[in-house]
Amino acid sequence: MASEMEGGILERAAFFIIRWRRTYILLNILLTVVMIVGATRVRVTSSFTDLMPSRSPIIKVFKKYLAFGSPLTIQILIEAKQGSIFTPKHLKQVFEITRDIDLLPSVDHETIDSIAASKTRVVRGVANGVEAKPVMPDVPPTTAEGALNVRQLALEAPGVRGLLVSKDETATMVQVAFHNRPDLPWEQIADQVHQLCAKYRDSDTELYPAGLVMLTGWIYHYARQTVWIFALSFALIAIAGATFVVLREREAAGGKVGT
Repeated sequence: MASEMEGGILERAAFFIIRWRRTYILLNILLTVVMIVGATRVRVTSSFTDLMPSRSPIIKVFKKYLAFGSPLTIQILIEAKQGSIFTPKHLKQVFEITRDIDLLPSVDHETIDSIAASKTRVVRGVANGVEAKPVMPDVPPTTAEGALNVRQLALEAPGVRGLLVSKDETATMVQVAFHNRPDLPWEQIADQVHQLCAKYRDSDTELYPAGLVMLTGWIYHYARQTVWIFALSFALIAIAGATFVVLREREAAGGKVGT
């Protein structure tokens, strides 16, 4: 009895759809267009801290003291292809890159670290107290003597050799962190860093960008390709389905002709 009632309901629904098929198709098209328009306005954002286990005591401490450090960093390695990094040309490049990276969106200005940063200093005791002298002056050196002076200060400053400057003195690093914001423009930052590296890359200098922000920027950059992959997959499925329906109809028509 229940199966007969269910069959009757399905049959009436089928007849209703067939009777009002044009209205039904137009309604589906309208709903599909509305959903497509709504989907184009959806904004997908991500926050690095949201991916961490919130119940972990280590993560709780990390979130509590976010002002003291950020995992959202970019490192740019500046390498001299031949010789030392302590030449007037390379030191000028380090100086300008340090200033240019400070102009990136959402950058935490206090976290910029390089031998050209104002906070990289040599602390010495003098007769009147303590003297804190920056490793690189406000104007990069233009002579070999000035470059050697920067080298001496860099090797004397704590936390420079082996961290900001390689032990063989052929490379140095510029590092910066970014504010942890849901609307952080990952792809824009990564693109600007690549443009920055291309600007200063030449026959004597090679630059290598790295860091979580660069990695995430690459992911956002290639995310558009997934849309084309899904569209191509849907098209192939539709073609396969249409081919199957056409072949079945031809097979059914051939069987009727044969009988």
